[in-house]
Amino acid sequence: MARGTFPFGDTGRAVNDQANQYVPFHRGLWDLVHGQAAGDMLFTWRGGFGQQFLSDYHTYLGNPFSWLAVLVPRAHVDLAVFAITPITMGTAAALMTVYLGKLHPGPWWQRGVLGAVYGLCGWALSDASYVPMWLWGLVALPMLGIAVEWCLEGRRWPGVALLVALAWFGNFYTAMMATMAACVLLAIRLATRDMTGAQRLRALWRAATAAGTGLLLTLPLLLPSFLSSGAAQPTKAAAFDPVRIEIFLAGMLPATHLWGGRRGSTSPPSA
Repeated sequence: MARGTFPFGDTGRAVNDQANQYVPFHRGLWDLVHGQAAGDMLFTWRGGFGQQFLSDYHTYLGNPFSWLAVLVPRAHVDLAVFAITPITMGTAAALMTVYLGKLHPGPWWQRGVLGAVYGLCGWALSDASYVPMWLWGLVALPMLGIAVEWCLEGRRWPGVALLVALAWFGNFYTAMMATMAACVLLAIRLATRDMTGAQRLRALWRAATAAGTGLLLTLPLLLPSFLSSGAAQPTKAAAFDPVRIEIFLAGMLPATHLWGGRRGSTSPPSA
């Protein structure tokens, strides 16, 4: 409402590449499910001059909520794509609330507020709000945090592997970043938790084996995406100007993150 985006104003909701790339990909998924696609689960004629479909799926449709698009009439797929944003943010907020409860029992309302703040963070509202697959990374981080706690508690090894797989099934780009953050969380928890050396080694072993198993479960999607990226034509290198330190520090303050839709660009901002 504050931004004046439709239906609360005249500003279009389909900012950046959302209308040009992501909505068409979801329409392609709708066509595939309803038997109207120019191809199948392994190959599509709607990507370039024809290419295998699995890497496109993993890159653009990996957010599990993307399947909501197949439940609406084809003419309204764009509305389903728009709805994915608040649904994914709400899921991320709920999972962060659960994760915080595992770290410290504290008052439920404090965990709820912190979870909501996480779900509405600057990156989610700006760079990720119009990129459905990136938003899954917002879900993956607290999910992997819960997996870390299970490793420290020495239980639910299959659950840890499944959470890792679910994080990586969503989107390899944000899953990689969430996994790096989870490694930092694991290191901090191992250093600060009251544990013996043997318990720390067992927790580390459980985390490593479960993470490896989870990644192996995603290979049917991860491997085609990796091979496709390696075979793709490289993007022309552009000049990069480092941000000034005062702008970088100011960006850490609330309500200062530049909304991607007002950049005026036609391509997703670089990470």
